[in-house]
Amino acid sequence: MWTKRFPLNGEDIPSLEKENHVYSDKSGNIYKSVSSVLSTIKPKFDVEQRALEYSIKRKIPIDDVLALWEEKKNTGLNYGTDVHENVEEYFINGTITNQRYKEVIEEIHEEVYHENGCNELICFDKSKKLCGTSDYVVFHENTFDISDFKTNKKFNFENQYDDKTLLSPVEHLPNSEYFIYALQLSFYAKMIEQLTGLRCGFLNIYWLKRQIDTKTVFKAKWMRYTVPYLKKEVESILCLV
Repeated sequence: MWTKRFPLNGEDIPSLEKENHVYSDKSGNIYKSVSSVLSTIKPKFDVEQRALEYSIKRKIPIDDVLALWEEKKNTGLNYGTDVHENVEEYFINGTITNQRYKEVIEEIHEEVYHENGCNELICFDKSKKLCGTSDYVVFHENTFDISDFKTNKKFNFENQYDDKTLLSPVEHLPNSEYFIYALQLSFYAKMIEQLTGLRCGFLNIYWLKRQIDTKTVFKAKWMRYTVPYLKKEVESILCLV
């Protein structure tokens, strides 16, 4: 997509090895992912302590709690991957592999699809050896808009636990999905600005809020949240990378 739209023919554009989630270029350089950088500014979630508290409260053995959480985590990851792959397939080829998601796929297509849109766009910063993959980017004459599709079960604006804020250098931001996602998209925006010379327009999160999720019925609704471009915060984090 980059080489068709922008004069980057001389660039050694990184690619993603999906199985291990490793970015690298043809020269053998390994790139950090945006998600790994963001993990450094999120307070550590004490799994053992939380599991112990849950175990005592529910009177369930702690090993069973940990096994239950791991199962839920894997189920959520598989669900998210399935939705993303079906959305991408429909945007590119107009086909739906899993009819379970037909309504939500058609809904998000109607909401964001654009003839100048790019799916799963790898953006990168060679000086920082940093990469990320944006779900959907629409390019206009002087600007671009980013849409990212989230499928996690909850979407919080404020932290639900003891750690109320993120870590330095962005400790002024709440530790919540909303601001973590805002930072994620802001990293993408900054890299795309550097690569293209275009200006960031809108950053939108589309969260798929599940309403009915059974073996036979799936009902959900995309909720749109426009997040701020946290350019200064991204720059402050990059100083530590």
